[in-house]
Parts: sequence; C-alpha cells; structure tokens
Amino acid sequence: MSNINAFAGYENTSSLFDDIDYSAPYNKVLDNFFASISKSDEGKQTEGAEGAEGANEEEKTEETKEEEKTEETKEEEKTEETKEESETEYTEEEQIAIYNAVEDILDASVRMSGTDEKSLVDVLSDENLSPKLMKAVQEELTNQGYDIFDIIRSETSGSTEDVLEGYALAKLGGKTKETKTELESYEKYENMNKDSVEYQKYIRNCMSLFRQAVNGPGTDEKVLTYIMSLPEDIRSDVEAKYNEKYSDERDFMQRGKDETGGLIHTEFYN
Repeated sequence: MSNINAFAGYENTSSLFDDIDYSAPYNKVLDNFFASISKSDEGKQTEGAEGAEGANEEEKTEETKEEEKTEETKEEEKTEETKEESETEYTEEEQIAIYNAVEDILDASVRMSGTDEKSLVDVLSDENLSPKLMKAVQEELTNQGYDIFDIIRSETSGSTEDVLEGYALAKLGGKTKETKTELESYEKYENMNKDSVEYQKYIRNCMSLFRQAVNGPGTDEKVLTYIMSLPEDIRSDVEAKYNEKYSDERDFMQRGKDETGGLIHTEFYN
C-alpha cells in the first residue's frame, strides 16, 4: 500500500520511469527515479503558477472593465447634471420677470384686503411669461408658502376664477378643479415638429377638449381658456383641425363666441 500511495497524484506514472537508466547501479537508479519525480513536481507547480497568473490577469481585466464602466457612468451622470443645470438657468432679465410676477401675484391677492383680479389676469395672461418662467414663479410661491392654484381658488370666483385657472393650466399643466380634466402644459409642443405623431396627437386632443367644453348645458370656461390661451400657431392648428372635422357646424371662433360671456368673452372674442 505504501508503494502505491507514493505515486498518488500522478495520473501517468509510467512517464516517471522513461528517463531512468536501469543499467546503472541500484543507487543511481533510485537517484534518477527521485530526480524524475522532482521534475514532474516542478512542472506541475509551474503549470499551477501559470494558471494562477492567468486567473489573476483575468480578474484584473474584469476589475479594469468595471472601473472603466464606473467612470463612464460618472461622466454620464455629470453630463445629465450639467444639462439640468443649464435648463434651469435664467438670464437677469428672466430673473427680474420671475420676481416681478411673484410680487404682483402676492400684491394682488394675499397681501391686500380684497383681490385685484385685473392684475392677476394681466400676470397670468402675459405671453412673455413662458411656461418655463411660470414654473419658476410657482416654485418661488411654494418657497414662500403659497400655490398659484390655491390663490386663484381662494381669492377669486365665477368666471374670473375659471379664466385664471385656465391660463395657469396652459403653462403649468394639471387637473381642473371640478371635472378633474387632465390638461398638459403646452411647453414641449412650442418647438416640436408639427408633422410628428406626438404633436398631431396633442392637436387632436385639444380639438376634442374644445368641443367638449362648448357642448352640453354649460360651457367649461377653464378648458376653453386653456385652449384659447395656447400660443397662436398651436391654437391655429387646433382651429384648422376642428373646422376640417366639423365643417357642417359653426366654425371654431363662432362656436366659442356664441357659448361664452363675461370675462372669457372679453378676453378672447371681442
């Protein structure tokens, strides 16, 4: 058993004897035999070392790839952060416009006894106060503990409330108070390709909203204001789509004129 165990771990023991000179004296034969074993062990150790080095190299390669991937991810994140920062930067002129709008809104509502409805209409209907700037106005109001929709709904009523809310929804987006109609800010459609599917869907949706607003027993002045306060080129596309589809009915402008009165009529149909 001891002789068999001596060769444990050697798959091809016959190779150990290939280089032994059996014509040599007995002690030389033993020396040659043990020298052959030693060579075999050295070969295995070399193979093991080479295998370990190969594995280490593979691990290093994987680590390098992971490091490069991490660096790429960091660069992408930095690019996104820079993009977001650039999108929210304002010129001095814009900063002044935002400040003035916030102050005018607060002066016309919560800071006075009574409400200066005309001033609120002037601020929210201002075409120079773009959706981007209006969002900044809303953020500043929030920082001071207010919300433009809460101000409108608590400080005004009737047709004035409807018109003001419609103006705000066109720039900020959101849901109407009573019907919970979801309205989207027109911001991203201003410079969109008019032949794109997304733009055409928006125009089609606005056309449907307009028809719903003027049909039925009453007129949804919030939604109607939303449609009528869209930028002129977008509103013209809605009007053209409506007149094309409902050519047998009163046209877009006449339909709105016949269905409204009060402030909304003054704002859009005089």
